Amino acid sequence: MRGLKYILLFIIAMPSCTLHAQEESFFDWVDRTFFGFDSTYVYSYPSRLTLTLQNRTWKDMYKFDIDQNKRIDVHSDYLSDLTFSIGYRFLSVGYTVGMNKLTGDDESKYNRFDLSLKCNMLTFDLSSATNESQTTLYATNNDEEKSYPFWGLKTYIQEASLTYYFKHQKYSNEAAYSSSYPYKQIRSAGSPIIGLYYGKHDIKCDLSKLPHEIDIPSEGEVNTQINNQEICINGGYGYNFVFAKGWLLNGTALPSVGLRLQDNAYDDKYQFATNSKLKAACTYNSRYLFGGIVFQYSNYWYITKNYTIRNSIGTCTINIGVRL
Repeated sequence: MRGLKYILLFIIAMPSCTLHAQEESFFDWVDRTFFGFDSTYVYSYPSRLTLTLQNRTWKDMYKFDIDQNKRIDVHSDYLSDLTFSIGYRFLSVGYTVGMNKLTGDDESKYNRFDLSLKCNMLTFDLSSATNESQTTLYATNNDEEKSYPFWGLKTYIQEASLTYYFKHQKYSNEAAYSSSYPYKQIRSAGSPIIGLYYGKHDIKCDLSKLPHEIDIPSEGEVNTQINNQEICINGGYGYNFVFAKGWLLNGTALPSVGLRLQDNAYDDKYQFATNSKLKAACTYNSRYLFGGIVFQYSNYWYITKNYTIRNSIGTCTINIGVRL
């Protein structure tokens, strides 16, 4: 009877043991495929609790090319926020406060949200930005430029992108652009990059708030709103240059092409879309301390029947943190 009991226990336990083995092999495959790296090029820090302080400053710029002699440039003020986050492994939770709240500037109305999910092979980024703050308008008429305060620009931008790194075993994007730097590049390496981009842009310019000195042609209906969605394929190259122990320089270029869907009655519904993104970073990463500065410049082109708009967004991010 005792032998029969052991046989029955073995038969009952065998499916659960097999399932457990399958689960382990699946997670091993996920870890090897998505998080695997060549240890001669990349070093992974042991999992530790991280505390990070991040300051992000950005500026929006818009160029309205009306004709050969007339151009309007609108620049936002430098906008800034401060984020404190606590992280462990690949999960972090943070709180962001706009610097205008700290300085008492209640008239500035801007908002930013960013979410990133990253592994060595892939990066998913989601962001949105709203700005209704005062801007500075530079008007060029017959080569003469004047500046004015301007409250007539409102922007709302949503973006999502999925990026794949071909040589992710040797090239670590996380080593340059993470806020907690769980990986350190120990030998210089680069990688071709490809990805998908989705953007929704809503830009409104109230021409009635332009200064009287600026003469804007109003033949027919003048479109003062850009409201579109676009889907693009982006591709480029990133390179990590290790120039000293713990120090890293990165440069990345990501041009993109695709289709833009216009949501207005003034222009063609479908347009060719072309954008570009340039990134650079300098980081220091050691066992207990890490930090870095990241620059990003994004450029977008919108073509209407009345004028062409070029929208540029420049961002500077500073990270300082500690591993406990």
